[in-house]
Amino acid sequence: MIDNRELFEKLAKSLIGYFGRIYLVNMKTNEYHRYYMDDNSCLLIEDHSGDDFFSFISGGSDRIISEEDMPLLHADNLKEKLLSEFQNNNCQSSVYRLMMNGKPVYHAMRLIHKYVDGDEYYIIGVLDVDKIARKQIYMDKKAYMDSLTGAHNKNAYQELEKEYQLLIEKDQELQFGIVVCDVNNLKAINDSMGHQSGDELLQSVYCLLHSMFLHSAIYRVGGDEFVVFLKDKDYEERLDLFDNLRQTVINNQNAGEGPIVATGMSIYEKDTDRNISDVFARADEEMYADKNNLKENVTRLNTDKTEHAKIQKIPAIRKARLDSFFKVFRIASEEGYFFLSDIRYDFSRWDKQIVDNYELPSEYMYNAGGIWEQRIHPSDREIYRERVEEIFNGDKDEFELSYRVKGINGNYVPCICKGLMIRNQHGEPEYFGGVLLIREEEAN
Repeated sequence: MIDNRELFEKLAKSLIGYFGRIYLVNMKTNEYHRYYMDDNSCLLIEDHSGDDFFSFISGGSDRIISEEDMPLLHADNLKEKLLSEFQNNNCQSSVYRLMMNGKPVYHAMRLIHKYVDGDEYYIIGVLDVDKIARKQIYMDKKAYMDSLTGAHNKNAYQELEKEYQLLIEKDQELQFGIVVCDVNNLKAINDSMGHQSGDELLQSVYCLLHSMFLHSAIYRVGGDEFVVFLKDKDYEERLDLFDNLRQTVINNQNAGEGPIVATGMSIYEKDTDRNISDVFARADEEMYADKNNLKENVTRLNTDKTEHAKIQKIPAIRKARLDSFFKVFRIASEEGYFFLSDIRYDFSRWDKQIVDNYELPSEYMYNAGGIWEQRIHPSDREIYRERVEEIFNGDKDEFELSYRVKGINGNYVPCICKGLMIRNQHGEPEYFGGVLLIREEEAN
C-alpha cells in the first residue's frame, strides 16, 4: 500500500511508541487507512480503510458514555474541530471516553505528523490516556475536596466566589443565597475527648447539611465553618429548609444528642450587592446572632440538668458505626448472646434475646457494664472487676471468665464471657465485643 519510504518510516516509528492505532488521513478526500504494529512480526499492518475518516469516527459515537462527549465526535464539525485544535495545540484533541469491555476508557487523538505529497495527509494516533486522565481527575477533585467530610473545600469556595463575582460585574440576573454555619464546641470536644471525636462531629454536621440541602453545594471553609450555596430548588424553598435546619439544631440541643450548629442565611440582592462577600457578610452576622441564642438556650438547659443529661450522648454517626459493626460480628458469632460496646461513649448494643431473658433495660444502653455487674453473683463480682480492669489497663486484649448471672426467674446460672478489646492507633480502647454463653442446664 505504502510506496513512500519516508512515510512508511514515520508510520512505523509512531506505532513503535505508545499508540495503539494510527490513521493516515487524506484531508482533501477524507480517505483513510488504519495501521497497527504486529507484536510478533514487528511488521506494520493495515487492518482497515475507508472513504470517510470523520464519518467512521463519529459512527462509533454510540460507544461514548457521556452525553457531554458526544459533540466531540459529531461528523458535522469533527474535521474542523480537529484541524483547529491540531493547529492551535500542535498535538492533541479533546479527551473523550469510549466503552471498552463494558467500562469507560479515556482516549485522545494526537497529530503525529503532517505529510504533503500532492494532497495533504495527517498521521493521527489514537492514544489510551485513561490512567493519566483519571489521575488528573483525582488530583483536581482532591484539590477542591475536604478529605475529612467529603464537602467542597475553601479552594473550591474561592473559585465559586470568582465565578459569581464575574457574573455580578456583568450585571447578570442571578438567584442564589448563602447559609453560613459554625459548629459549636468543636475545640472543647477536641480538647476533652480527642480529635477523633471532633472529626466525627464535623462529619455529622456535613451529613446533616447534605440531608437537608439536596440541590446545593456544601463547602467547609474553615476548621469549624461550613457554607451552603443555595440555588435551584433549595433557593426556592430556602425559608422552609432554613427553618427545618434551625429547629433540628434546637431539638439536638434539647435532647443532648446530635450536632449543634449556629446558622445564618442571606440572599443576593441585585440592586445593592456589588460583591458576593456582601451576601456572605449578612449571613455571617445573622449566624453570630444565632450563636448567642444557642448559648442562652444552653444556660436554660443547664439550670434543669438531670444526672442522665450529664451523660455524653453518642453522636449519630458513631451509633450508626456501632450498629454496622454489631451486625457483622453478630453473624460471625455462631452461638451465645453477642454484645458490642463503644468504650469512648460507654454505649453498648446487646442481643434482643438476652435483653428479654435477663431483664436488661434495652438493646442500647449507657453504662452497660454497671448494669450487667448488678446481675452477677456477689461472690463473683470481685474477680469480674479485676479482669475488666486488666483489659482497660492494656495488660490484655482478650477476655474470658466464668461467673454466675441472675436469670429472669431470680436464679443464678453459670455463664462464660469471651471478649476482645479493639484499640485505636494510639492504643486507646475503642470497642469491646464479646459473647455470653449461658449454661442454664448447669444451674443449681
